[in-house]
Amino acid sequence: MTDVATPGLRERKKVKTRAAIRAEALRLFKKHGFAATTVEQIAAATEISPSTFFRYFPTKESVLVENQYPAEIVRAFVAQPDTVGLVDAMQAAVTQTFQALSAAELDALHQRNRLIMATAELRAAYMEHLYGLMTAISEAAAKRAGLEPDSLEIRTFAWLMQGALTAASTEWTENRSSSAATIIDAFDRAFAVVRNGGTPPERAASGVTAKSSPRRRRSPAR
Repeated sequence: MTDVATPGLRERKKVKTRAAIRAEALRLFKKHGFAATTVEQIAAATEISPSTFFRYFPTKESVLVENQYPAEIVRAFVAQPDTVGLVDAMQAAVTQTFQALSAAELDALHQRNRLIMATAELRAAYMEHLYGLMTAISEAAAKRAGLEPDSLEIRTFAWLMQGALTAASTEWTENRSSSAATIIDAFDRAFAVVRNGGTPPERAASGVTAKSSPRRRRSPAR
């Protein structure tokens, strides 16, 4: 039986400090706005120095934009059995990652996402962050498929997955509920579109889609 390594005291303190910085930054951003909040204010609220802040985060934007979940998704993707197809492997990885989060972690992520969507500076930084995720997906998918990461096929797959993940995350962020069931439902719907060749699958036999309804015809003038 293999022992699972547990983080040492120093590592646990670093994780705790990083979480505290994020929590105080989010509180200050919500109270004063992103632009009006300084690194010095975040550091003071966390009871650390500005230089310590920069040991954990390279910029003010990265406090909200960077998180561990993309890396966890990629690790879960790599861990899927070789017999599982690429799309199924990615969906399973996403589901496993978000099912493992606590309600508090999901709520914090939900709040961060809402602030990112509402702040132009954060949206720009987030797009750069997403490019890094796409690169990680490309490398992991290439190993599973036996292709080069920069091949057209792998790049197309990575962009499809990135689009599905971003669309589902946006849908969840705009929803009032931050529950795991809500975000997993959004991912399921996004992956259904991917499997349907990029065409939104119809939700009813009548052909009425999720956000459309048949127009009522006007009665002819008498």
